[in-house]
Amino acid sequence: MSAFGFLRMCSVYGAARFLPALALLFFGLGGLLDAVINLLFFARVPLVSWGEITLYVSTGLTLGLAAYWVWPARVLALVTLIIAVAYTYSAGLWGGLLLVGAFGLIAITFPLPKQKLVCLSLAALLLFLSFSAVIVPDDWVVTRLQSYAHETHIDAIMGGLLALGLFGHAFSKASLAGRQTKEERKQFFVAIGGVALAVLCWFLLAEQEQRFAEQQATISSAQAQSAITESLSEKIAALQRLHYRVVAWQGPMHDEVQLIAEAQRFIQDHATALGVAIVSQSGRTETGYSLNHPQRFSDVLSHWPARAKVQSWLRHVASESTPHLFLYSSDNVSDWFWLGMALPGPNASHQVLVVAHNLEQFLDSALRPDLAAIRFQLHMDGRMLYNNLDEQGVQAARYLGTSRFDPHHDIHWELSTWISPRAAPLISRLLPDFLFLVCLGFTILLIRTLRLSQDVVQRSDALSQAIFYDYLTGLPNKASLVQKLDDVCKRARAQASCASIILLDLNGLKLINDSMGFEVGDRVLREVANRLAGSIQAPQWLARLEGDEFVVVVPDAPGHQVTQLARRLINVIARPYQHQQAELHLTASAGITTHIANVPEPLELIREADLASAQAKQSGRNTWREYANELASDVNTRLSLRTDLQKALVNDHFNMHYQPLINGFTGRITSAEALLRWPHSDRGYISPSVFVPIAEESGLIVPLSQWVLHAVCRDKAALNQKIMADFPFIINISPLYFQHPRFVEELSHALATHNLSPQDIQIEITEGVLLERVDHTISKLSTLRELGFSVSVDDFGTGYSSLSYLKDLPVDKIKIDSSFVRQIAGDRKSAAISKAIISLAHHLGLKVVAEGVETEAQYWFLKRHFCDEFQGHLFARAMPMDQLETRLREKGGVETLPVAPENDLTHRAILILDDEENILNALHRVLRREGYLVFKASSTREAFNILGENAIQVIISDQRLPNMTGTEFFSEIKNLYPSTIRIILSGYADLKSLTEAINHGAVYKFMAKPWDDEELRQTLLQAFKEVELRTTFSN
Repeated sequence: MSAFGFLRMCSVYGAARFLPALALLFFGLGGLLDAVINLLFFARVPLVSWGEITLYVSTGLTLGLAAYWVWPARVLALVTLIIAVAYTYSAGLWGGLLLVGAFGLIAITFPLPKQKLVCLSLAALLLFLSFSAVIVPDDWVVTRLQSYAHETHIDAIMGGLLALGLFGHAFSKASLAGRQTKEERKQFFVAIGGVALAVLCWFLLAEQEQRFAEQQATISSAQAQSAITESLSEKIAALQRLHYRVVAWQGPMHDEVQLIAEAQRFIQDHATALGVAIVSQSGRTETGYSLNHPQRFSDVLSHWPARAKVQSWLRHVASESTPHLFLYSSDNVSDWFWLGMALPGPNASHQVLVVAHNLEQFLDSALRPDLAAIRFQLHMDGRMLYNNLDEQGVQAARYLGTSRFDPHHDIHWELSTWISPRAAPLISRLLPDFLFLVCLGFTILLIRTLRLSQDVVQRSDALSQAIFYDYLTGLPNKASLVQKLDDVCKRARAQASCASIILLDLNGLKLINDSMGFEVGDRVLREVANRLAGSIQAPQWLARLEGDEFVVVVPDAPGHQVTQLARRLINVIARPYQHQQAELHLTASAGITTHIANVPEPLELIREADLASAQAKQSGRNTWREYANELASDVNTRLSLRTDLQKALVNDHFNMHYQPLINGFTGRITSAEALLRWPHSDRGYISPSVFVPIAEESGLIVPLSQWVLHAVCRDKAALNQKIMADFPFIINISPLYFQHPRFVEELSHALATHNLSPQDIQIEITEGVLLERVDHTISKLSTLRELGFSVSVDDFGTGYSSLSYLKDLPVDKIKIDSSFVRQIAGDRKSAAISKAIISLAHHLGLKVVAEGVETEAQYWFLKRHFCDEFQGHLFARAMPMDQLETRLREKGGVETLPVAPENDLTHRAILILDDEENILNALHRVLRREGYLVFKASSTREAFNILGENAIQVIISDQRLPNMTGTEFFSEIKNLYPSTIRIILSGYADLKSLTEAINHGAVYKFMAKPWDDEELRQTLLQAFKEVELRTTFSN
């Protein structure tokens, strides 16, 4: 574990765990340093006792190491517990506080059941005890640990810090160790400095306070000695004045009455005086007086003759003329002291004037009132003369020292000084603790500020990263791309160089997201980004545009290199992606735009590349396309049309045209399809194939469909009132509107609004409705059928036809798309599909409508194969409502059908196909003389039309035709018109294809050019006989 692990203080729990550990450890180390300095240099009691130093150091280390080095922490916790138990025995309540803290350390270092609850409980108890130590400080004064620390609240503060550490460990979930960042190192040093400053401030202030207290005590001791000496001097001076008065009036014999009067005045003037007497050198009392203690005064004096020390003192006093002090009491209690002075004169040479004083009262009066916080003990020759400390005070007060002084000659006293724990003012005692807490709080605030600044920097970096880089792939994003492109474009314009970009649009990512989830899709996107990044080289530059689009910037590279790079990137993306056991595949459509010198703005480059990629998607995907100006023109046109479409919808600028559907056998109009027309003011009529997709893309298809629905219903209702039209109008419904939740409701509402029935409106849908929610679509179609609506399927066979769905769809008609009808007479595949659709529909009980019928050949082909209804320009174009009304009045709802061609064998018809006009004319002259009905065609398309409109029995074709060979033409004719006789007439022959055609029955006979007229006549006679035989056989 690195020491910097502490600095996870950005979290509340990290700070709660390690800041108390540092504070306790540093306080213990500070106490150790203070103790060493005091012992070595000042011989003074340290601020913190050795036991406390040991406890603080072990507690701080245990609290700090508990999260990292478990076993050393456990050893230290046990050591702390042992020391705490010892202090609990000797230090009372404070030891109990230590004991709770030690048990807390045991709880965080040893595995215990419900460890968190135990830690929280002990922390709460420790907080309570610490709070009690602050509220009731006198009960927590340690009596046997003489250190200044116990005169402050630092013990309670340390207990609170330890409780905070226990809380931090209880809520911490894991170790905070790990590699530290530069910012965390800064926070670490701030924490170290802050805690060290807090501890240093406490010790400096505490040391200053202790020195101040000691100086105050020293001064107080000196003042006390001076006060005692001065007071004693005053007592001696008073004795001298009394001595003077006694000497003044004494005669041969002392006047006892006069002495008592002087003694009374003296005792009244001096509160400490107990009595006055005149004694001889042998200790015999000549006369004496005591006001308040006469009996004890007499008893004490009565013992003087028997006391050698007293007699010695009296003789000493009598031998000198100065006053002397003597401590004596008959009951061995030194609570009195005596002052004596020899009386002069021949008769008084053996007499001494003595005065008794109360020693304790004398000393109390000698001390100044402001020294009451200082406690004294006065000794003389080992005997205690005075003590103003009670037993508890002696134990709680701090001893400062003993000084020796001589209040009077031959008198030697020792004054011991003590200072009370609460001697200093409250503000002085609280100042170290307050400054310690302020420094800790400032440290926490500063660390938090650093952490917040680090968070701000990180968030700023993250914001910058988010602004210019993609969060998922780590690639530069669109904003960064625009900046890069701006630099590239400026450089290209300045250097007349080229600038190219490749926009890669992924295909298939949505399917992965929908099937396997966005997490897998994101993983695939990251893999794509890694592949692309590994496939380009500087100065090429990669960015993620948005979603599944990536852009590669290629500055100053020729066009062929750009296209090669695009092809390589497409191949890189196309490689399989592995996810668990599945293999996923993506492709990409790339758009390339390149400009030389005249480079547009960055966003314009991106737009051009996007248009090119869209064209690549339309071209089959997994390929690339280069930008061309026509793409921008198309987009601008679509954008303009989208705006105009919105205006047209708001201003009702659309109108409806109607195209009849004809019964192929009766010519009666069976229905009319409603076709939307948009007469644009500038562009003229715009085809629905142009504006309907725009409406679907822009979200206008629903309101546009609603407009069409009401317009058709309105026209139908008007037509019903004017003309008895017994056929319905057909409305084409967009797949988007069909899936609208309220489609059926709005359809029914429109019919009810215009008083129409479901038989007046038919619904036409495309196969696109089957793309999604098939079951829902079938259910909705069933609902329409139950309501009485007839439903047809438009453009059948061109979209997403599914036979499995067709058998379940509740529809009535299917429409053969015009793309099949258009080529039905000349394309055997279109003809085969059309015949299959007709046969399939009839077997399913559905009617068949052929749309886009424009020629009689198409009509007769479809009719021969039993198509039910026809729609197209051959019968009627789409027309406005007024023209439809006129047509209905004129024709009565019945259209004229094409006249059937002659089909009997008396009109023997021959079709000649050759691209040379002289050959056609020569053959026509030869065959017309034989009575044949001859049709000429110079192209296969013209030949197919003639075949569709006429009953042709024999076909003569050249082998070499513009679009296909004669044998290929006859192969298609065999499938479409199998009863015809087919003859090749050519000077050129591909032996292989001709042989295959003859073997497959496509060619009846081959004749060479130039032909023999007689041979040709015989061949035709034989061919028509063959036709007659086939006809007879078929009948």
